[in-house]
Parts: sequence; C-alpha cells; structure tokens
Amino acid sequence: MGVRTYIQSGNLVFGTGTSCSSLDHAGVAALIGRVLRDEFGVEVPVVVRTVEELAGIVHPADDATIDPKFLHVFFLDRPVPQDSAVTIPADRFLPDTFVIGRQEIYVAYPNGSGRSKLTGAVFERAFGVVATARNLNTVRALVELGSDHGDADAQ
Repeated sequence: MGVRTYIQSGNLVFGTGTSCSSLDHAGVAALIGRVLRDEFGVEVPVVVRTVEELAGIVHPADDATIDPKFLHVFFLDRPVPQDSAVTIPADRFLPDTFVIGRQEIYVAYPNGSGRSKLTGAVFERAFGVVATARNLNTVRALVELGSDHGDADAQ
C-alpha cells in the first residue's frame, strides 16, 4: 500500500488493499483531503480514479494529429448531471474544443492550454462539480506507474 508520486503533477498512486470495484471514490477523496489539510495545511480538490478507470480513458481527439500534451482530460468529482439544461457555447472557445463525458470532460488545446479561456472553472461553474485536469501524457504515465504498483489507485 505504498504511495508513489508522478513528477510534480499533483498525482498519487497508491494501493488500497481492497477490490477496485468496491472503492468508495468520494470517501477516499475526502480522507486524502482531510490528511492534506490537517497534516500539511493544504486545501486542494481531490478526485480519485482507479488505474483501470484511467486505462479506459479514450480521448476523442487522440488521432495522432494533435500532440498528446495538448489533449487534456478534466476529471470530475461526480458525474455531469444528466438533467442539466446548462450548455456551454463551444464556439466561444475556438480553436479549443471539448466533449463532455459521464465523469470526464475531454479538451483539445491545439495551441496549448496556457492562454486558453476554456479552464476547469468553466466546467465547475456550469455543472457544480470539482474538476482537475491532466494531459494525456500524464494520464498514460499514471496508468504505467499504477500498473507497476500492483493493486493501485490514482488520485
């Protein structure tokens, strides 16, 4: 159940000692958040995914024409409300594009994300969720790190 980190990406890979199918994502995220706050004085959003969930990520724009570092996945703390009447005007953020999944939002930043107006705050305000983004290279590295770790989960 050791903890490993991936560069300075804000990610942890750790074993839970339990079946991934019974993992309480919200409970694990809350526990990690409390430890970070109580032990280190840091308040940050925490979103949990299993290695299997990360391995299943398929970015709709991953067709080899855009560098994976420009393809981001916003991981949400809960599913996008299915009954949401909220729409985000896609043309407002061009050339950046996005696709809303169940609990992830896939964004392509063809010119990089540094100056884009399409940020996590856009999705957080629109859907009332907590969002944290990683580029596709980082997601793949976490899958590899977690696969080497045994019964690992990633955050």
